[in-house]
Amino acid sequence: MFRSSCLAPLLLTAGLLAVGSSDASAERPRGTYVRMEQPAAHDDHDDVPRILYLNRCIGGCTLTPGQDDAINNTSGIVNGTSLLAEFPYGDEVWNEVVECVRDQYSLFNINITDQDPGTVPHFESIVAGYAEDIGAGGAGGIAPFSCGVWGNSINFTFAETLGGNAQILCEVVAQESGHVMGLEHAMLCEDPMTYLSGCGPKKFQNIDAECGEFEAVPCSCGNATQNSVQHLVDIFGPGDIEPTAEVTIMSVAEDPEGSDGNAVADPGEALLIDVVVKNVGNATTEEVEFTLKSGGHLKLRKVEEPVILGAGLSASVRLVADVNASACGREVEFEVRTSLEQGDWSDSAAITSGVDLSSWTSSLATDEPWVADDGEEPAEGGQGAWEFGVPEQTIFAGRIVQPGGGSDGAGTPIWTTGLTGAWDESSLVGSSTLETSGIDVGNWFTVTGVQYRLWHLAYDRSSGGLAPSPEAHLVVELSKNNGKTWKEIDRIVGEEFRWDVREVTFDPIEISSDVKLRFIATNDGTVDDRLIEIGIDQISLQGGELTCTPTSGGCGCSATPSNRTAWVPWFAVLLLLWVRRRRA
Repeated sequence: MFRSSCLAPLLLTAGLLAVGSSDASAERPRGTYVRMEQPAAHDDHDDVPRILYLNRCIGGCTLTPGQDDAINNTSGIVNGTSLLAEFPYGDEVWNEVVECVRDQYSLFNINITDQDPGTVPHFESIVAGYAEDIGAGGAGGIAPFSCGVWGNSINFTFAETLGGNAQILCEVVAQESGHVMGLEHAMLCEDPMTYLSGCGPKKFQNIDAECGEFEAVPCSCGNATQNSVQHLVDIFGPGDIEPTAEVTIMSVAEDPEGSDGNAVADPGEALLIDVVVKNVGNATTEEVEFTLKSGGHLKLRKVEEPVILGAGLSASVRLVADVNASACGREVEFEVRTSLEQGDWSDSAAITSGVDLSSWTSSLATDEPWVADDGEEPAEGGQGAWEFGVPEQTIFAGRIVQPGGGSDGAGTPIWTTGLTGAWDESSLVGSSTLETSGIDVGNWFTVTGVQYRLWHLAYDRSSGGLAPSPEAHLVVELSKNNGKTWKEIDRIVGEEFRWDVREVTFDPIEISSDVKLRFIATNDGTVDDRLIEIGIDQISLQGGELTCTPTSGGCGCSATPSNRTAWVPWFAVLLLLWVRRRRA
């Protein structure tokens, strides 16, 4: 680090006036700054802290050398472990300082507080001790400076060096905190960023001023002049903003107390909804109210703690909500809303209630009687279609174009777009569709994903080269109603000279009948200008199984598929036989 070349010496002589002094006879040290390399500039003003913490060092402040960090009490200015004594002038003077600094920053969206923000990033002005305590003998105040906004840094106003004049202390705080916000010294007597005196109390001015201390010099931060108010508005936004209660849902989990521990939101259990509430205004909020909207599927039981937020502060809050019976089998969308007199703010999320989404089915038997069409023949004639069997391996330039078997090795049968063919021409022209037979999903309630092994080669040869085709030559679709309607779930572009595992997940699709998949392979060129080879192996589905019991008229579930309820009469018969046997 190095000190600015335009600074007066830190050890000042008699006759030099204090920054902000309205008394021409006062002889006080001035505030100054140390030009340092900032770790990272805040170009995005949304990341700039909205808190300036005035620290009176109750019980004393201990600082250690290191990268500036207001949360951990390290500073790049101190020359060793330093102890500053508590602000010595009592509560009345301190309160005057705080109110004066609040007035200095009243035009901007920043909270001035003398309560420690803890681990929340902030600007910190220590108002205590002597300059000599940190090795800055003679200075009235000091701050790191780099032209950028130096968030979470510490600046100093040496209360015992300056004396107990609240106005002088306030103006030095304004100058030193202004430095860490990117302001340099200015030739404007009415502004706290000046060394000039004799013009009364100082406050940030909306005036384009020349830079300098005792004479005008070029501004060092790239502008011809400096306007303190416009600079700070650009960073923080305008002041006089009403308190807000912006809410963000952070996590939703099954309440471990009184639940079965399966991580599923079953009816009759409770949810823990953790949210963060933030006040981005300039005033303290009243008590924040919470409501939960979910179409009646969730009921807000309690908020663990009432929330009152100071300006610029955030709080973590836990809501506890009961899951009602009507949520069984549903994907429940809900909204957490916070309310103040000035307005409402909300965030939304969703849970799947009573459905376990964690298990894969066993692989589908690919040798079942699936349906493969004969291909749609274009005008110039088409060829090839899906076939089941052991394909003939073809190789080009040391690479396998068509595999000699399934993903488990050569000789195993698979579904592929033609079992024979030459390396230099496509076995498929036109399009061909492979449709599975109905997949019995038992008592599953939703389908949420599909996994399959894929061999996919798609080359464009129309330009005389051999480049991967940019188009999708394989589309995978799913039907939840035995083929009446279809939904695209996967689209494949590019090529691999090996078997690849494809895993596709999607929003839960509620099942109303047997599920089917179909694979549509397409070659929109000729046998020569497209090289398409596709193989399918080891297909399995991912779905959700009901963990709650749907009841007619009360659960809110959609119509239950027949294959999901067919076991109920048999279960009743077995139960009756068991009861009779027990009686015997």
